[in-house]
Amino acid sequence: MEKVPYLKDLGVTAVELLPVFDFDETDVLRVVDGWPLPDYWGYSTMGFFAPQSAYCVSPQAGNHLQEFRDMGRRCTRAGIRCDSGRCV
Repeated sequence: MEKVPYLKDLGVTAVELLPVFDFDETDVLRVVDGWPLPDYWGYSTMGFFAPQSAYCVSPQAGNHLQEFRDMGRRCTRAGIRCDSGRCV
């Protein structure tokens, strides 16, 4: 949320957040030339319709939905379209 004014100053009018569903970022999808490739993109979801906990300010507080909703609302109020399924 703290980046919204910066994005507005840059002239950004829309953001697309992919993926937003909870996923295990330590899951190794495959190994290439001996290097593990973790699931940075998050298309192997653990929880559909649950925001990724790593994107939260304080995931241990369990405020995932509130933080995600507030971020979407802040973007909308700043005139920035926010697409991620149901962000706005």
